[in-house]
Amino acid sequence: MLIISVVKEVPSGKSQSILRSMWLIPGIITASLLAGMGDQVNFETTDITTTDIGYNVTNTNQVITNSTLTTQTTEKVLLINPVWVTVHTMIFLSLLAYIVIQFVTLLTKVN
Repeated sequence: MLIISVVKEVPSGKSQSILRSMWLIPGIITASLLAGMGDQVNFETTDITTTDIGYNVTNTNQVITNSTLTTQTTEKVLLINPVWVTVHTMIFLSLLAYIVIQFVTLLTKVN
């Protein structure tokens, strides 16, 4: 909806060309990240550390075993249809082309 509102009925002057482009920069960043991830979107990696300590109960409670196990897990989402990579790439390229056109408008139009 934001893309449609920016592109619909655009004035041809240069006075608001940077303002129109600035609202699309987060969309460009998001589309490039999603296109770069492919069909598997990874989230934050979490580390789980487990420490096991064994005691000798019959004597003086000496530590017999001391082991630490660290596991890493990454939450991920698998996109069913790999066409989403192409869709996000096309969104990225179209938004990038729009911003380039707005910068050219800023540099070439009188007002």
